[in-house]
Amino acid sequence: MTQTQSIDYKVYFYKAIRYWYILVIALILASLYSVWKIRYTPEQYSVSARILVKDEYSSWGQEYFLPGMELVSNRNRLVNEVGTIKSFPMMKRTVKSIPKFKVFFFRHGNVKVSQLYAYIPFSLELDSNSLNNVGKRIYFRIKDKNHYVLFSNPENEEESSVECTFNSWCEYKGVRFKLSLRNQGVDGLQGDFYSFTINNIDRLAQYYQNALGVNVEEKEGSILLLSLNGTEINKEIDFLNHFINVYIEQQLEEANQIASNTIKFVDRQIKNILDSLIIAERELERFKIQSNIKRLGIDEKKAIESIIELEKQKFEKQFMAHYYQQMIDYIKNNDDAKGIIVPSFVDRNNVLFELLQNLITTYKKKSQYEHSITKDNERYEELLKSIEISKGIIIENLKANIERVNEELKQINDQIAFYDDKLKSLPSAEKQFVNIQRNYKLNSDMYTFLLKKRAEAAIAKGSNISKIKVLDKASPLRVRFIGPIASKIFTFNIIIALIIGGGIIFLLEYFNNKIIDKQDILNITKIPIIGTIGHYHADGSNVVLEKPKSVISEAFRVIRTKIAFLLEGKKEHFTILITSSISGEGKTFFSLNLAGVYSLQDKKTIVIGADLRKPKIHKDIGVPNETGLSNYLAGNATKEEIIQKTPYKNIDIITSGIVPPNPAELLGTKKMKELLDILKQTYDVVIIDTPPIGLVTDAFLLSPYSDVNLYIVRQHYTHKNHLETINEMYNSGRIKHLGIVVNDVKETKGSYYYNYGYGYGYGYGYGAGYGYYTDENKKSPSILQRIFKFKK
Repeated sequence: MTQTQSIDYKVYFYKAIRYWYILVIALILASLYSVWKIRYTPEQYSVSARILVKDEYSSWGQEYFLPGMELVSNRNRLVNEVGTIKSFPMMKRTVKSIPKFKVFFFRHGNVKVSQLYAYIPFSLELDSNSLNNVGKRIYFRIKDKNHYVLFSNPENEEESSVECTFNSWCEYKGVRFKLSLRNQGVDGLQGDFYSFTINNIDRLAQYYQNALGVNVEEKEGSILLLSLNGTEINKEIDFLNHFINVYIEQQLEEANQIASNTIKFVDRQIKNILDSLIIAERELERFKIQSNIKRLGIDEKKAIESIIELEKQKFEKQFMAHYYQQMIDYIKNNDDAKGIIVPSFVDRNNVLFELLQNLITTYKKKSQYEHSITKDNERYEELLKSIEISKGIIIENLKANIERVNEELKQINDQIAFYDDKLKSLPSAEKQFVNIQRNYKLNSDMYTFLLKKRAEAAIAKGSNISKIKVLDKASPLRVRFIGPIASKIFTFNIIIALIIGGGIIFLLEYFNNKIIDKQDILNITKIPIIGTIGHYHADGSNVVLEKPKSVISEAFRVIRTKIAFLLEGKKEHFTILITSSISGEGKTFFSLNLAGVYSLQDKKTIVIGADLRKPKIHKDIGVPNETGLSNYLAGNATKEEIIQKTPYKNIDIITSGIVPPNPAELLGTKKMKELLDILKQTYDVVIIDTPPIGLVTDAFLLSPYSDVNLYIVRQHYTHKNHLETINEMYNSGRIKHLGIVVNDVKETKGSYYYNYGYGYGYGYGYGAGYGYYTDENKKSPSILQRIFKFKK
């Protein structure tokens, strides 16, 4: 087909209709499968919940009491929360928090397996040592209200079966457990069998990590929609609600972690100061009782007050240095941010605060990547490098702060020494009292200072609230049915059935090398098609003369008219050569009936059986074959001896005769041409029935002596490549006045020959045994016969 040619979709439609039964079978199977799928596929539901994730913690109290405590209430964008929500630790913590998730029970029907969750008629107590047998499924069937039978193979319950008693310990396949009935009755529980599985918590957590849907409701919004799809509504509701609770708990734990670290750090310092304060207080009381102290002068009192204030500053600086050193040791020796203490507690160093805040954020991202479903290794390596760089910068900053504090301590110590010199002139008793009083006052102030800081940290911790607000908890009101949807299943399977059926039809057509319709011939050759002969089941070979009013007789009349065009005006004494590709295509049948249609015009006709290799025409006409064409060509018989009369008026016949060893040489002799010339003087029409041209060259040898050459093609029988030989001869001009006759055309709407035949829209003609009958004799077919007739 060239690009300028249009596609005849009607041809392809008719080809598809010819295989209608394939499409019907495919649609029936698709419908049956759809019904089965709808019946036995567990119903799927979508359960959802909605939460609001605030952009920041409610941290006004922290910022008011402890400036710089913003580190506790770190602002996290919504996009980062999705990674936290889908993290494996969150899923595992949730699964472990639901008691029913430890063991799952199932009910097994004939085909369908249903999980028991909302109401489980059994209770199971596992031995602690059996918890290691995760993933193992144990089947059981209730025997009566006191006993049940365990087995491991549902296909063969007798194999490895064990009978156990309810409410008693039983051990099976390494699992020790006690199975009990929640109600004493067993009505409704017998018949089907059951099973239970000790869940692998990690695998179950991984399943929910993949199954949980997290979507932002609005592009710039802060509302997350959490959803789960499953067959057991109550199970998914339980998981979502427990998950939200775990999420809120974790957020509060993270928010309180740094504040808790600060309180622990202060508590350790308070313990040390408290011991020193108690000792100093006791010593001061004892010294007052035992000693007679004179009153101090104004200068001495001022010196003492200055020393006490400087000692207080000294303690604070030492406290800061201690904090810095502790942070250096922690960052060096740990790979997390759990022990980091708020720097604003001891120092308003904004640079250090920002550095620590960035480190905590990076550690959080690292944790999310470690438990994400799909890990970006390149991004993960970048985070590790970023952590190492941040730790190095922070340690350098802390060291610089220690050096700065040490310089400040040196200045404070110098001032303390200055005031100490002023007190050297005091008597020894007064000097000792001043030292004891100074020590007590210092410890008392430091203790008060630490208590204040601890109170501030506790207030900051107590003011933390979760940034998660539950808008809609998972409940039956937030359940949506998602499948199986009958219309979608039927539509999908029908489309697949049509595609598969169409594919099968395409393959059948693609690999079918036989002539099916007119287009198959036109795609190969330009030899004109002069007529078609239909298919009927009946006895007899000469339908035209025996049933002249039949539609098949009319088909031969149409072909007779077409032959007249090929004769190019020659109306008398002409020769018609009949050939085909291979035997069985009906050329002998066609030759006899063509002779019959000419005889009805009172034309004297003779049929020559030129198939010397496989004589057959004498059997169809009912005449002997002892003397025939081969005898004449071999010089063993005369013309008069080989011409035989037939039962039909105006038709004579020359049979093939005995089979010679050299058929081609005999047909190629001058005697054959001379015989034809003689016969044309006596007969109006000479019809030559030749061997198949696709097998031997006999027909080609005789074609120069004929006026018209007809090539018989049989539908569903002749191979397409057989036409290439006759087409090459036609194109090269070696055979002229050539026409094609299509034989044995089935009456079917799927065939392009249907309604093709110059106005005669019925099938007629050639059948097994060359059987035919007239329209008048046809019985009206039944509805069933019509259906199967359409299939042909």
